[in-house]
Amino acid sequence: MAEDIERNLIRLSEAEAERLVKFYAEAEREILDRMNRALLRGNKTEYLAQMKKNVEAILEDLRAGNRTWCEEAIPRVYSQGLYSANAMLEDAGVALKAGFGSIHQQAAQVLAENTFQSLDHVAQVIGRRSTDIYRTLALENIRGSVVGYDTWKQVAQRYREQLAERGVTGFRDAANRNWNMRTYAEMVARTSTMQAHLEGTANRLAEQGHDLVRVSTHRGACEKCLPWQEKILSLTGKTEGYPTLEEAKTAGLFHPRCRHSYGLYIDLDKEIEKGLAEDRPTYYTEIQGLDETGRKGLADAFEKAVTFGLKNKRECLLTIDTNAGREVYSIVEGGKDYVEFPSKLIELLARAKNNSIISIHNHPSSSSFSAEDLAILSTFKSINTLAVIGHDGTRYVMNRGKGQAHSISAIRDTLNKMVKKYYDHYNNLVQSEKMTPSEAWKEHSHRAVSDLAEEFGWEYRRVMPNEQ
Repeated sequence: MAEDIERNLIRLSEAEAERLVKFYAEAEREILDRMNRALLRGNKTEYLAQMKKNVEAILEDLRAGNRTWCEEAIPRVYSQGLYSANAMLEDAGVALKAGFGSIHQQAAQVLAENTFQSLDHVAQVIGRRSTDIYRTLALENIRGSVVGYDTWKQVAQRYREQLAERGVTGFRDAANRNWNMRTYAEMVARTSTMQAHLEGTANRLAEQGHDLVRVSTHRGACEKCLPWQEKILSLTGKTEGYPTLEEAKTAGLFHPRCRHSYGLYIDLDKEIEKGLAEDRPTYYTEIQGLDETGRKGLADAFEKAVTFGLKNKRECLLTIDTNAGREVYSIVEGGKDYVEFPSKLIELLARAKNNSIISIHNHPSSSSFSAEDLAILSTFKSINTLAVIGHDGTRYVMNRGKGQAHSISAIRDTLNKMVKKYYDHYNNLVQSEKMTPSEAWKEHSHRAVSDLAEEFGWEYRRVMPNEQ
């Protein structure tokens, strides 16, 4: 997951940078041409004046292009940072809370303006350079006409040699490094796009209450970055025991053209301990008719399922006895969004007494039942109740009640019908940023399953976290 995000980040950064670099390369060629033509006729002031005017016109186009690129590329890459953070959170089974769109918009605008100011430095330096050429050669022309020497030729030759060697600008940054137009624009573009992506990622994670990130790793890392690879950092400094993001930056990480990124890090043991301790009821009462032992067994099974899910980011399946609450089959480990029933478990369900089994599994997305889940309940009479616990603590239970069993095709068709029924409603909530996609799907799936249960005559209940 982290490697995919890093590769996508590098590709996006390079694509946006190349778009700006092509623009700068063309501007640099045009400015070099105008300057060299004027230098060849440096004893004629009208050519120098025209050169200065032409360069100023090119710089105005360059500034306009800078503004457009900054207002398009930086917010686009910042948004990708938000999406990357969302993907990290969803992959970790974390339910997303509503975001603050205006804050992210403001952050992207600040980054865009900072980038524009960095790029505008090029235009300012070039403008001063063309003015310097104009004034120096004009002065030499006047001096030569007084003392009778063609000193403008020497000055013009010196400028031409400098342009050939250094490019248009030849200016130095704060670190005393020389840059020409193209290389400086490339450095700013790559650095600013990486920064925008990382800022978007960090802001979203912090907004969702997550403070820790892990620095990526890649071959050929420089000496400044190498010590920070795979390090866990605190975004805000609030989490004790970890170096801060600012400390890492001060030490040289995320320098210009740096390829490192970071991803969500969750201290699973602490998070699970915290989640299971926060007002979680000792027993779950959503399945009626269980005695003390049965309720304790159900609680243990729910805890085991959600603990496995939070640690492994996958589903698992537990099968317990309705009366005693004990496990009658070992835990079955599944994938990110599925669990396959082993043949021996299917044999057990087929021969077990009616209504003697409770089937429990976890959902990383914290959504309600799928059609495949409900098909298991409908297929095996031995299953009294189907139960799911989400990674946010939400629990869903379903039993057939007085209703009839249905085929998998009937269940799938009915559930799809209910999902389509509410699609526009929840899609509008997502588009208007009133709900995140994961929040919307949690409510959407619950509403669809609730309608299916009503149509089939089945008994369905959702219990939100901390609800008795």
